[in-house]
Amino acid sequence: MSGSAVPLPRVWLDYSFARPDLRQAKREGATGVLRYLSVVTDKTRGKIITPAERDRIFAAGLDLALNWEWYEGRCNEGAQAGHHDAAEAMKQAKALGYPRGACIYFSHDTGVNNWAHIDAYFGEVGKVLAGYYDVGVYSGYHVVKRILDRKLAKYGWQTLAWSNGFRDPRIVLYQDGSYWFGKSADEDLAAAYIDAWKQQVKGPPGPAGFAGAKVSPEPTPPQPIRPCRVWTVCKGETLSQIAGRFGVSVDQLVCLNHISNRDLILPGQVLHIDQQAPAPAIHPTGIRYTVERGDNLTSIARKYPQAWITATSIMCANHLTSDHIEPGQVLSIA
Repeated sequence: MSGSAVPLPRVWLDYSFARPDLRQAKREGATGVLRYLSVVTDKTRGKIITPAERDRIFAAGLDLALNWEWYEGRCNEGAQAGHHDAAEAMKQAKALGYPRGACIYFSHDTGVNNWAHIDAYFGEVGKVLAGYYDVGVYSGYHVVKRILDRKLAKYGWQTLAWSNGFRDPRIVLYQDGSYWFGKSADEDLAAAYIDAWKQQVKGPPGPAGFAGAKVSPEPTPPQPIRPCRVWTVCKGETLSQIAGRFGVSVDQLVCLNHISNRDLILPGQVLHIDQQAPAPAIHPTGIRYTVERGDNLTSIARKYPQAWITATSIMCANHLTSDHIEPGQVLSIA
């Protein structure tokens, strides 16, 4: 095609319980994925994103944005529900290292609408997230339009369902009911499209996830840190499988990670992949922390308000090859 051809829409994948081949999705043109936060129950546990999944998404070269969804019609329960959900969503997002200025979407996934309660829900969400995360709304046309009209959300993600053929021109994501690998293969793996013209002319750079975060003016770094190029071992994985995934040799992994028995790696073990991987920027704070009994890297990171301080950034700053720390150990916080 000539240089004047209209570019294709950017595609983000939305899935809850499906687990697609992320590298294949990247090769076929996916830009990022939208993953879920929720109250932890037996029904939701399988769809909530974990730090290990976050790392796999980044390792595949994809961006990530977050969406809160508990159960159908939750937004109809009003202000108290909105306050609870926003507080829990913020807690989970911070634990994932989701950067300040990014957007958390809140889903109204039903065609039953109690308008006053929906307004109150999003109003309270905005109060809780104010100054830290932007608010997004996921629903059909009428709810998205109303919430954007009332400035109760900054970003709109519209689904084909309950839209009656209408489409709000302000949305950044549109879910048209198509499926990435075919519905029979991935029942809940849908594609969300961003208009290419909107990207070029007036729209925000995607749904404002990790890479698209708009950081509020303050003395903090404007760019989020993605995890170092490391891999957290999953149950059943071998060094050979991990080496093949990243295109490196088993010997290289053994050498870099000081592994004495190449047949023995443990779930949760963190492996460095190669020395040539671009290291994330380290933001020195001058803070040194002495590890106390019961601490772990995640709990230490949560002690600091800076969005870029995560368990991974502390590992990088201290050249740790695993997340194992001991009481009395002194760590640089960055």
